[in-house]
Amino acid sequence: MIFDPRSTSALRFQTAEEHVYSHLRSLILTGELSGGEKLNQDELAAKLAVSRMPIRQAIRRLESEGLVVNRPNRGAVVTVLGPDAILELFEMRSVLEGLALRLAATRITQQHLGSIEESVQALESAKLDAARWIQLHDDLHEYLCALSGRPKLAAHTAHLRGAVAPYIRLYLSTHPSAEMSGFEHHELLEVLRKGEPSQCEAAMREHIMSAAAGVVEFVRANGDQPQGSRRATDEMQYGPEDERTNEPQPGRRSARAKTSAA
Repeated sequence: MIFDPRSTSALRFQTAEEHVYSHLRSLILTGELSGGEKLNQDELAAKLAVSRMPIRQAIRRLESEGLVVNRPNRGAVVTVLGPDAILELFEMRSVLEGLALRLAATRITQQHLGSIEESVQALESAKLDAARWIQLHDDLHEYLCALSGRPKLAAHTAHLRGAVAPYIRLYLSTHPSAEMSGFEHHELLEVLRKGEPSQCEAAMREHIMSAAAGVVEFVRANGDQPQGSRRATDEMQYGPEDERTNEPQPGRRSARAKTSAA
């Protein structure tokens, strides 16, 4: 059976805040709420039939994940990321998910490998359906990180995946196949079968940074925000201006290699 980390929780929401948070997060990750779009609390409260309190709480959670930013005199808006900020998030993902796979390598059983193999096969079958492929992809990466046995590490990697998800979606919308030639997901399965922790870590880091190259080059070349939104100004880019331009940026590389979306 293909692992679905949402199967035990997706059908219920314990609180109004959780309901609002999940709803808004889904809209942002699928691009239905574009970068730079304002979140009107009164309209959201009316639409979701809740008070403004759970709306505010949900927005704070989204802000902590980097999906929403509060601006003076404007309120909460969906975050817009520039190419340098997207690269940074991929770099962080590669390190943390690499660590997760290193830890998972010593814990994985034959049953786990069977589930991973089914997930990889499902990805291959869905490569012409970007929406389904992205869901299966996220489920697989979430499963691999969960196998590390480090819940906080897995939670951080999930937040980072969510922050770049709209840009991966936009990138894949211009490509006929989600799995392109390069370092694909079946390679991760092969190194996991060998069970060598350092190889697993290196494979995951290379896998994610290969994807980063394609996505960052695409954003840099097209100047597009998720779903083509161009309404945001430079001040809505991720992080203060001085942090975006003056900090050293190790790991930046040419993005001309063909990649798979990690």
